Amino acid sequence: MAFRYINPGNGALFNDSAVSTVENNFTYNPNNGISFSKSATSLQADNRIPLAQAFTTDIYAKFNMYVGYNKPQYFYLGAKSTNGASSQTHIYSSCFGVRINNDTVNLLAGKNYDVTGGGILTTNSGLKTKSLNTIQFHIHRGEDAASSFGELSINGTTYTAQFTNDNYQYDFSDEKAFFIQFPTTYGATTFISELIVSNDAISPKEKILALPISSTQSDMTAGNDGIYIANAAAQTLLQTPNVADLITAYGANSSITGIAVVGNPAYKTGEGITTLTGLSKASNVITEHGACALSNDSLSSVMEGWSLNNTTIADLQNMQFGWKVGA
Repeated sequence: MAFRYINPGNGALFNDSAVSTVENNFTYNPNNGISFSKSATSLQADNRIPLAQAFTTDIYAKFNMYVGYNKPQYFYLGAKSTNGASSQTHIYSSCFGVRINNDTVNLLAGKNYDVTGGGILTTNSGLKTKSLNTIQFHIHRGEDAASSFGELSINGTTYTAQFTNDNYQYDFSDEKAFFIQFPTTYGATTFISELIVSNDAISPKEKILALPISSTQSDMTAGNDGIYIANAAAQTLLQTPNVADLITAYGANSSITGIAVVGNPAYKTGEGITTLTGLSKASNVITEHGACALSNDSLSSVMEGWSLNNTTIADLQNMQFGWKVGA
């Protein structure tokens, strides 16, 4: 089953007070005006982002990185491998993903870049300072080294490389998550936005668009400032998007590749309700997606995303998206 993590640049979705959000800055994010960053802490400052499924054969990712005066040092984004993967293993030593350090970008095959067999490819990145950079990668681990490869694109320049017997050693771990290790120095000058992570292909043309709401159906209680309050399991909230402006801007037949529903804030006040499950409704059929655990922190958020096939902007007019409460 295909899943998608979609984040335009909202640091609140990390539930980490050290991850900050910059809003209304269209230099850092020309599309949505929102981006996130994290102050430098240590080499092992991972952020874990939960997913509905673990990666099995493929990881795809695409994001924008605004680089200030100094290029990032020791930035990692990817999934863990079976190379000692556990909650105590940091992503830099167990990564299927990308590593950025100054002018160098590595694609990693489940180990650290400086260990034999760690890297699939290494390139002088061409990252631009005081500018926005677009980075996209795909790693496929096949049945053997010959059928395994990596693809990396930096600001439109694409590199590819095959696995070797040295780096064909580890599988994806069974952890349902991917990880970001923010730069260990100069973190305040690096801002991330338009982040998409998936086990399915991501087009270079994909954009993240916020959907305004035209109507809401819910058996929850409507509170202040758009907050809905649930007091029993199985209560639902479904919202219909307003796509009139999107049709004008992009055309009714433009493809929609994925959806993310966000609860911000989303938290529990007791023990009877513990999860929110993402919902979609089309042709009167409701589909349940992944479940998100709720915390007691009133500042916490949840997000669930999934891929869509053969869906256009016009189709969204007849669809609803939302949440179901679980015990």
